[in-house]
Amino acid sequence: MGRYVASMQAQDLPPVQLDRLAACMLYNFSIASAGYDPSDVIQSAMLAVHNAPGCCSLLAGGAPRSAVDAAGINAEMIAAGGQTDTHIDMGGHLGCVVIPAVLALAEQRNASPRDIVAALSAGYELPPRIGRGAVAETTARGFRGTSLFGVFGAAAGAARVIGLDPQRTAHALSLAANLAGGITQCYTDGSPEGPLQVAHASRAGVHAALLAEQGVTASHHVFEGGNGFFKAFSGAVHDVPLDGWTLPEVTFKPFPGCAINQLPVFVLLDIMRAESLETADIETVDLRLAPSHASYPGIDRHGPFDTRMSAVMSAPFMMQVAMDTGTLHRADFSQRFGAHDSVHGRSSRIRVHADAALAPFESRLEMTLVDGRRLKRAAPPVSALALDWAQTLALCAGLSRGWPVADGTAAFERLRVAVEALMYKPAAGSLANLMEASRASARA
Repeated sequence: MGRYVASMQAQDLPPVQLDRLAACMLYNFSIASAGYDPSDVIQSAMLAVHNAPGCCSLLAGGAPRSAVDAAGINAEMIAAGGQTDTHIDMGGHLGCVVIPAVLALAEQRNASPRDIVAALSAGYELPPRIGRGAVAETTARGFRGTSLFGVFGAAAGAARVIGLDPQRTAHALSLAANLAGGITQCYTDGSPEGPLQVAHASRAGVHAALLAEQGVTASHHVFEGGNGFFKAFSGAVHDVPLDGWTLPEVTFKPFPGCAINQLPVFVLLDIMRAESLETADIETVDLRLAPSHASYPGIDRHGPFDTRMSAVMSAPFMMQVAMDTGTLHRADFSQRFGAHDSVHGRSSRIRVHADAALAPFESRLEMTLVDGRRLKRAAPPVSALALDWAQTLALCAGLSRGWPVADGTAAFERLRVAVEALMYKPAAGSLANLMEASRASARA
């Protein structure tokens, strides 16, 4: 793995890999631009606690921080809205962990655009490979894929962007294994610490790479050893294939909220459009998911809820809001989770069932209408959410309408140009321009 990461070169990436990286950058920066909330307790606490001075920019502006602290703060801000990119093989989110780690160290070291691109590719590629054989068991044991596997993406990207050799990169990955974690009880309880898991994973990856750079070493058998990562978290040792490319399989959430609920909402709205249905026309909706997804903490819960996070995870809540309004917005989760909102009574018509015939991210909807008709529809494959550049542009342009700026269209155009310049037209100043575009779109 150390050799794989250290040898990643921008000029060796196939066009589809570069296009997907550019799409991931634009998507994650677009999400971050809507993520700053000065009233958010976690964001305020992060700014107060992680305040080591440095030269690394915060996506929403403010005093620059050390690389470790900037990575954590920016990771939390991307994750805060619950709309992140996803890879099925790790059962979690990548960009919110990898991008802040790479860009923080890239600023600190004045890395070239080509090294930034190579580091982002390494960071995105490694976690799904580590997670592929283990994620079913780690999820069943209550570990969150984003932070458990994502820390290796942050460490890989950080190691590559500062130019560690294969041996020191391997030690960075080994150190990261000792910093991996994150549990899903928060989604059962509806508590808010999920974005902190993301922040910790990004910080930990930077920390591991910097320690390895200084000569700190770690176990050579950290993955496959009898007391290593795989045995500890999944109970069995798994291969980590390093051939091909996994980044083209990364998907984007079209809506805020849990990744498991994205395709069910998509299919629900598709049926309603096709049949010209209103909420009042629908008697019940039965959602069938893979057993591991139907039982994932929070998915089958009905409101009212005590916290926003419970709404973020709830399939009935997300589907009912979409049924009522035709879409979902971030504000739906923060403003409508409580007992004051009538959405919870209506969501009782939506029931979640486990179906052993379905694989993770597969789903089926069975809708019973007031007039007695029954409609059945299978969701498209999860690859339907692996958007190309044009689709990503359209999605992110829509997201820009929720940015806290007077002219979201102009701010988005500036961000788009900055992303394209960094990814496709490497030149001095590209990263600085991107960070400035982010700050300009994230605060009024």
